[in-house]
Amino acid sequence: PTTMSSLLTTENPVFVSYALCVTVLSIKMSFIAWNTVYHMVNSGGKGIRNPEDLIAGPCNPEPHPDDLKPYPPTERQRRMMGHDLENNVPFFAVGLIYVLVQAGPEWPIQSYTATKLFHHLVYWTGQRHEMRATVWTVTNSVFLYMCYLVLKVLLEKRGE
Repeated sequence: PTTMSSLLTTENPVFVSYALCVTVLSIKMSFIAWNTVYHMVNSGGKGIRNPEDLIAGPCNPEPHPDDLKPYPPTERQRRMMGHDLENNVPFFAVGLIYVLVQAGPEWPIQSYTATKLFHHLVYWTGQRHEMRATVWTVTNSVFLYMCYLVLKVLLEKRGE
């Protein structure tokens, strides 16, 4: 019989794909966070959110109350991060269950990640909403397919 410890090894190609994809998506999310900071620092402190950030310091030596107002470049980065949190966190959880219950092959995990990276590029470069929506639809369809496979395995096991 297969044990959990044998599924969570580099000998399991589905786990390796999952681990690689989660790592890549996590790095992408970190990139968004650093890019947000970059825009705030390069603008002289625009786009900050917290009143205490109006205290003068090395990153914002001459803060102004307007710095708390939305600043389009940082707001875009925050929307991208929000989108990733809404989508990647469930993928991280379902993906691990997918590996543990041996729900299927690697390609859904890899497809989700590839389309999320493409979605990032589309969003980052300011493409039309229809383009973003189309890429998101593909990404979410792959995710829902993974959910279906997980549920199928779990319900079959429950019925035994």
